[in-house]
Amino acid sequence: MGDFMGYIVLGIVIINTIISIVFAITMRNKGQKAGLALFFFAFPVLGFLVYLIPLLILRMRGVGSYDRESLVKRMEVKKETVMPIVEKELNVIPIEDAMAISSNVEKRTLLLEQLKKDISVNYKTVLVAGNDSDSESAHYVAAAKMEVDRRKQSQVSGYKKEWEADKENYEKLILYLDALSEYISSDLLAEKEADIYKIDYCQKVSELLQKKKDMLTSKEYSCCLEYLIELGQNDMAESLWEHIPEGCKSERNYLAMLKKYYKDVNKEMFYKYLDELSSSKIELSSEGLRMLRYWRERRL
Repeated sequence: MGDFMGYIVLGIVIINTIISIVFAITMRNKGQKAGLALFFFAFPVLGFLVYLIPLLILRMRGVGSYDRESLVKRMEVKKETVMPIVEKELNVIPIEDAMAISSNVEKRTLLLEQLKKDISVNYKTVLVAGNDSDSESAHYVAAAKMEVDRRKQSQVSGYKKEWEADKENYEKLILYLDALSEYISSDLLAEKEADIYKIDYCQKVSELLQKKKDMLTSKEYSCCLEYLIELGQNDMAESLWEHIPEGCKSERNYLAMLKKYYKDVNKEMFYKYLDELSSSKIELSSEGLRMLRYWRERRL
């Protein structure tokens, strides 16, 4: 009897050893740790029971085993949502689109970030938010407009006073004209108010034409030409064109004349200026080239 029990124990040990070795080799082949085989080897039968019973209970309850390595490899961690960097986002989408999809808090942050950088430059980018449904965002825009208007008006007044105090100093008159054209193009003025400044600008250019023509540049000619056309002073615009030196003629003042003759439905003069622009040595922008190509094709 004793010998029989000894054979049984020896058989169990041999079988346990074989199973432990097979388990270790299998785990190695799967690229997993095989240290658990030592536990099975040290505790024959009992080691397997301790390992298998919890797995059977989980299977019976319908709970799958936990494969950590597989889980880590297969599951991707979602990126957490963060507030956008305002400057970066504005380089990607227009501010009106950003305002349309943002919450009120995000709108206010976006507007304040823009206005903090340089209100005199960035106010135009936020003007579209002036009628926003968020009253506080609209208030930011209104306050910014008032501040920029105050600054520009003060600048114009300052240069005007300096020139009026020394009317023989035409360099100061040029500075006044620069400030005036900047104010006119600011989108801050009402139409009638802008017209008053345009008339003043053109009068000052006329004065320079009579006394210091050599100080006028392409910028002053272009602005004055555009203002005269916008004011409906077509005869004066044509007269000014005759006084513009060839070196001061630019894409901008040609476009002003083309716009004038297009509105007048004067096909002959329109194509006359178009041909002049085409044959000139003026370097055109990409928009100017597209315009020229478009009207050439239509003419054919």
